[in-house]
Amino acid sequence: MYGFVHAPRKWWLDFKESLNKLKLEAIQCEPRVWVIRDGDGKLIGTVILHVDDMTIAGDHTNKSILRKRKEIQQAFEWTPCESKASVQCGVSIRQNNHFTCSPAQDTYSMNVEPIPAKRGRKPTDGVSDRERSDLRGRLGNVGWRAQQSAPWLSAEVSLLQAENPTATVSTIQKIYKLIRAANDTAVVGWGDVQMMTETLDDISYVQLLIYELECGHVDYTNKQAVNDAISTCPGVLVTVGKSGYETIEKSESAGLGVRDKRTGIECLGIRQQKQQTGLHIRWVHSDAMLADGLTKDCAAKALLEFFRSGQRWRLVDDPLHRLARKRESEGIDKLDHGTPLDPDTAL
Repeated sequence: MYGFVHAPRKWWLDFKESLNKLKLEAIQCEPRVWVIRDGDGKLIGTVILHVDDMTIAGDHTNKSILRKRKEIQQAFEWTPCESKASVQCGVSIRQNNHFTCSPAQDTYSMNVEPIPAKRGRKPTDGVSDRERSDLRGRLGNVGWRAQQSAPWLSAEVSLLQAENPTATVSTIQKIYKLIRAANDTAVVGWGDVQMMTETLDDISYVQLLIYELECGHVDYTNKQAVNDAISTCPGVLVTVGKSGYETIEKSESAGLGVRDKRTGIECLGIRQQKQQTGLHIRWVHSDAMLADGLTKDCAAKALLEFFRSGQRWRLVDDPLHRLARKRESEGIDKLDHGTPLDPDTAL
């Protein structure tokens, strides 16, 4: 069936049917993931499929894992299996001695070549159709790197994509610098935050995925069952929007006192989710908001600092809710909680 338009779907259906026959349990909210459980229902392994690349994770000294692995290998004709180190979608994955995995895209990034440009052209000169096509391709290459392992590149990729229809020689120069930046570092990815409701959807999705991995299926037709599953795993919604935070946490006015009715409804929904699932909502000042590095090129430094510090960060809890500029003027480090609130002077 290779080469037919419907080949990918036929392959997917065949693979799914085969794993169902092998008694593997599919995750409802992430159909590409199956779990392997022992006789007591304990999670002992996972099978993850991406197109035609498969990863089997678990204790490979466990007899049940070894048996399932052999059954899967016999069900299809696979290329030789890789362990300890492999490449998935341009990402080199190495398993460490303590069983954690270290991803990197050094090789992938080194293969992204700059766009050749004739010398003597002014930065304001326009580009040819061929160069515009090359710009689009290079941005796609670097965008994949940003999505997989270098989130601090995301903002600049997005800005350059918007610039492509009116690109100039200056755009080519910017992409050259971006490609160089992509070749310098390889780290683990970080999620983006655009709006509170979208972020809440992502939090809930991951909470449900964790629940299904550890506990089994969720009755998605029952709202209470879904909320109960979500509440078993703590969730935290971090926002830099002070007005939105105070609206959800404090407002008792009609429509939460928001002039825009749609925004008011969204805030009400988040407040209800907080009450029903135990969601935590935190406000941080802009210099401590990691996700800004995904949409603001001037904020990428915080993401780099996060990765260089071993992916450790602090959810700053400033009792006075001071903005970043105010904290800086008072000599407070961006990751310090600040001066504790004095109950005798508090309003």
